[in-house]
Amino acid sequence: MRTKNKFYPAVYYVDDAEKISDKQWSYLLMCGNKNWNHYFYKLEESVNVEVEKINNVELVEFDSEERMFKFFKTLDDKLFLNFSTQHEKSCVLKFL
Repeated sequence: MRTKNKFYPAVYYVDDAEKISDKQWSYLLMCGNKNWNHYFYKLEESVNVEVEKINNVELVEFDSEERMFKFFKTLDDKLFLNFSTQHEKSCVLKFL
């Protein structure tokens, strides 16, 4: 079952997350299993790394990994951004 849906007008993909400050890590939205991309829901302007802004995304959390993968399989490939089983709740990051 879905436990949470949250819309973000923008998230920020950071290619070299090792250069992110400790404070910035508090804005981590998720680290994706697909390719270990790191997505942040907020970035300070002083961040000194390459950043890609991704507009209009939704984070969908689930109460089990099994339910997350069932949902994942229903998504059009064009909507899918990444998924994670590395956090407290399994989740999918998708375009709206």
